[in-house]
Amino acid sequence: MDDTAHNITEECKVDLALELRSFRNELKAELKDVRNEIHECRIEISEFKTALSAFDVKMSELESRLSTLETKCAQVMPENVNTFEENISHLKAQLNNRDQELLLNDIDLSGIPEQNGENLSNIVIALSTKLGITYEERDIVRVERVGSVRRNRVERSANDDLNTLRPRTIVVRFVRRLTRDQWLRATCIRRNLTTKDIDVPGKSGNVYVNE
Repeated sequence: MDDTAHNITEECKVDLALELRSFRNELKAELKDVRNEIHECRIEISEFKTALSAFDVKMSELESRLSTLETKCAQVMPENVNTFEENISHLKAQLNNRDQELLLNDIDLSGIPEQNGENLSNIVIALSTKLGITYEERDIVRVERVGSVRRNRVERSANDDLNTLRPRTIVVRFVRRLTRDQWLRATCIRRNLTTKDIDVPGKSGNVYVNE
């Protein structure tokens, strides 16, 4: 084999090695993204379980109070026990229906970093502008972050040694379900929203709007 053929063979080996290294690096990056997504899903499932547990506790407290009320009513007016039980059952149904109706007026905003002294109303205004929705303060009942402040629970970045807090979800409750539906439709049209789009300081990340 002459020198020219030898050099070509060596160049092919080098190119092949570079391609294999590049493929291996891309595969590692994709696996890292998958691991991060799985980790986020596990955290969200854990948060949901915590919220569900707190809801069960509140329901147990309410049922206990109602049970006490039923007992007192039976002692004070035995002849009207059936009427009181019917009224209490009716109130339970009304409370449950009211809670369900209010939930249908809510949207969740996730992925928005928490800032000291943040103004959530300004975030909603910026988001409505980006979605092309006319913002009216009277259309909103309240805007607040929900869940406990996770001061000690952090996620470690795979790229460096910095720790970043996972932001709590922002819940926006509208006066009318029609307004909420308008936001959800606009979100479907304007996908891939980021924190940069709404002028939130820090590293850009995806913003999610859900029911």
